[in-house]
Amino acid sequence: MWWEYHEKAEKLLKPLIETEGKNMGLSLEDTSFARYFRKGGFEEGKEEGVKEKAIEIAKNLLKMNLSIEAICEATGLTLEEVKELNK
Repeated sequence: MWWEYHEKAEKLLKPLIETEGKNMGLSLEDTSFARYFRKGGFEEGKEEGVKEKAIEIAKNLLKMNLSIEAICEATGLTLEEVKELNK
């Protein structure tokens, strides 16, 4: 996930950013580095939320005995994903 790369990059760049930021009167949160990774986290979280909602809907449709193919079409999940939920 992107977060692992963020942690590695932050570990390497944080001392430099903090030193340079103090010289320019900025905090780590003011940097484009921080803004870039916050945006990445937001986008990833949004995608995860959409996926979680699709899974929740698929589970409800399975309880209603809708066909797996119809559930795939309705939710955008793959055949394998819906079959896994049906176990």
